[in-house]
Amino acid sequence: MFTVLMPGYSGLQSFYQGALVYSRKTRVVTEAVALYLVVSTVLLTVGIVWGGMRGIEFALCAFTIAGVLQTVWLKYRSVGVLRALTN
Repeated sequence: MFTVLMPGYSGLQSFYQGALVYSRKTRVVTEAVALYLVVSTVLLTVGIVWGGMRGIEFALCAFTIAGVLQTVWLKYRSVGVLRALTN
């Protein structure tokens, strides 16, 4: 199940968010949270309409996919910040 990814991406999320907040780029964190909200809402709506899986299993998959996408967005948007912090 996808949920085994949650601890790993949560750690990465914290790392990227910490670098962004330290660099005062907090808008990116808001973008990432909005992305998570939109993706999880869409996936949960699909799960309700489809109804082919148990609710808790589908919800956990939806939250994991949304969390991974949130982490990818944070990584993408923090590349410049991380580069500046390491120089």
